[in-house]
Amino acid sequence: MKKAFLGSLITGIVTLGLGAGAMAVSANVLTVTAEQTGATVSFSGTTDAGVLAVTCELLDEDNNEKAINSVAVEDAKFGGSFTLGENDDVNTIRCANYSGGEIVTSEIMVVIDDESEVVPKAPDTGIAR
Repeated sequence: MKKAFLGSLITGIVTLGLGAGAMAVSANVLTVTAEQTGATVSFSGTTDAGVLAVTCELLDEDNNEKAINSVAVEDAKFGGSFTLGENDDVNTIRCANYSGGEIVTSEIMVVIDDESEVVPKAPDTGIAR
């Protein structure tokens, strides 16, 4: 009887130890980058192994949330996009594991297409100011 109890006790301790070890593994977003082209903000990043989904938020200059999106993670990588409204002005993206964890923040890079950026020219010379 004592041997059976001692065996059960050891098995229980080992099981608890393994469970605690599994909980200690981090499951966070590691990196995030974002680009805005016109009204579309595209984002991508990497995570620790074991992250299944990521939630990302777009923030304005006062850190007000303008949009939120959740995406699946595949092979520790994620990506997605937002479509901005006419008056949405965003400059920051922040992402975290959908189940919780550390938040990773990045500035949004704005891509300006050469054709959409018109540089005023001086009259009669054609030289850009």
